[in-house]
Amino acid sequence: MTPLLLLALATVLVASPLRAQSSAVLVRVTGEGRPVSGASVQLFADTVAVRGMATDVAGVARFLGLTSGTYRVHVEIVGYRTRTEDGVRVADGETQVVDVVLEQTAVELEGLSVRASRIQIQRENTDFGTTIGSTAIQLLPVPYDPAELVALIPGARPEHVWGGANFQANSYQIDGLSANHPGLGGSLIQPSPLWIDRVEVRGLGAGAEFGGFQWGQVNVVTKSGSNAFSATLRTTLSNDALTASNLVNLEIGSEVKDRYDFEGEVSGPLVKDHLFYYLGGTHIDRSARFLNHVDFDGRFAPELEQRSEEKVLGKLTWTPGANDEIELSGAFVGTTAENYGMTGYEGPGAASRYRSPTGFGNLAWRRSLGRRAVLEARLNHFSRDERTDAYGGTDVPGVQLFSLTPPFTTFANAPLTRRSAPSSTSATVTTSFHVRTGGQEHLVKVGAEYSRGSFLDLRARNGGMTWMPLLQNGFDPADPATWAHPQEGFTPTQWGGEVHLDADVVNAAAFAQASISLGRLVISPGVRWGRWEGWLNPVSGARFRAVEDQAIDPRVGATLQLDDRGTWILKAHWGRYHQDMITQ
Repeated sequence: MTPLLLLALATVLVASPLRAQSSAVLVRVTGEGRPVSGASVQLFADTVAVRGMATDVAGVARFLGLTSGTYRVHVEIVGYRTRTEDGVRVADGETQVVDVVLEQTAVELEGLSVRASRIQIQRENTDFGTTIGSTAIQLLPVPYDPAELVALIPGARPEHVWGGANFQANSYQIDGLSANHPGLGGSLIQPSPLWIDRVEVRGLGAGAEFGGFQWGQVNVVTKSGSNAFSATLRTTLSNDALTASNLVNLEIGSEVKDRYDFEGEVSGPLVKDHLFYYLGGTHIDRSARFLNHVDFDGRFAPELEQRSEEKVLGKLTWTPGANDEIELSGAFVGTTAENYGMTGYEGPGAASRYRSPTGFGNLAWRRSLGRRAVLEARLNHFSRDERTDAYGGTDVPGVQLFSLTPPFTTFANAPLTRRSAPSSTSATVTTSFHVRTGGQEHLVKVGAEYSRGSFLDLRARNGGMTWMPLLQNGFDPADPATWAHPQEGFTPTQWGGEVHLDADVVNAAAFAQASISLGRLVISPGVRWGRWEGWLNPVSGARFRAVEDQAIDPRVGATLQLDDRGTWILKAHWGRYHQDMITQ
């Protein structure tokens, strides 16, 4: 683990001389008595732009890690007059609050025009990242599934980010920490869209601080509280009495019969300027119907799939001083369903009962080490216990009509019982600092990541076997005497197909990334070292390591500013992935 020791030493050497007390500026933007989100806020020292960011849903922009002095605040957004606040004086270690009230103004449209602030192209990196903010999520007609939000990214589709093979080629995060399924890959947790402040999607060209993906990284950033109190309550209703059916005869599919959604969120301060809260909750009741492919007594099967979802998120944000920010969040996502997995080919009692309680927690700490350095540490944990149980229990075999291809008509009991129980714990530490040489400012990032996960996957055949009679005249699923082959005098059965997989995985990585300014040219060299281990825990016998893998991933990028305004930037990136694998 020598790279990790070297990384820790480098972090100590960099951070030790940078403990000067820093200041902060908190900008609160309102218009017509309401918070203005998405406003562009620029902070200037003399004529030099120090930082820029957009206000959150509460109309707040926070600038941490500043030195004492006098600043100018510039705020602009389409639909309001631009405002500038001069002479914002900040003492050493002080948090200065600036209230900016915007005045609405008419926007003249000639035909159809779109106005927005000038795109700011980052010169410090070469990744092709895109962010979908909460305003776009609220205004655009997006589906309820948060994974579908990736479709708003040009050239990307859910699970196929910029042409990737499938979801296993991507990395999924919540608030900057892994939310991947440790056994199958892909996103394990589906947060409510109501919780999302923004969705960040990165792809090829990402720096060494990003890893664990081949095509895209999707990071969901949840909302936080602020000094402004905010509350929202929303409900929707859908019922088959209000819509027509789109299902056609012999189709294998489903449609929503009725659905009721209740969503709410509340946020605000517990201690003004220091302690904030956010609480969001969602409850969904939904029923789906299927065409009757069993006895054709009526167009739809008499059983409905009844599904219920509960989602709750709570977050506390604490800023004890100008240098520190601490976030603690936790969430529960639970789904229960009756007649789960129906297709319309199931007799009474042949479907399953489903439940999947999922919980996760996240702790983050951000400390400004003077004006030119920031230290971030994050820790999270999540777990799920997903079960699909048969109504008849594990001792009653299912009855499934013999067929070479699906769909299979099933009676008496579900053939299989399933359980999937993944869990994961992740931690990351990153130090970012600026170095000024020769009149140019350079950025350096060093950090480490570590995650440990487990995956339990069970599948058992109910009754130890499944009856597979032929569909023939006189067949009665409740009478075994009608199941036998009329000529051979026997009934086929199916055995096996059971699974017991108990696995553990460990991932570790260390990285260093720099951005070296050479006038209009910025060089971005980086390197990432990763190590992965996988262990199997057999039902009988000793635990053993199934795979061991490590890799050195060098990356080099360059950006060239082609004009004085910085609106034309040429970016290039090169990366190589090398791995050595040892299997036992």
